[in-house]
Amino acid sequence: PVTNIDLVHGDVVVWGGAWRLAHHGVKELRDGSHPATGRRRINITFRCAAGGC
Repeated sequence: PVTNIDLVHGDVVVWGGAWRLAHHGVKELRDGSHPATGRRRINITFRCAAGGC
């Protein structure tokens, strides 16, 4: 099944467990921009190494 989630500036998505293996992606960037970043998508990923968490 496919689930579409619309995100706007400032939104954060957090998932774990079985969901961490799910395919995820960004379909497209919408028109508009933020004064500080312009028309960009910023991705920050945190992961735990084996035995580290």
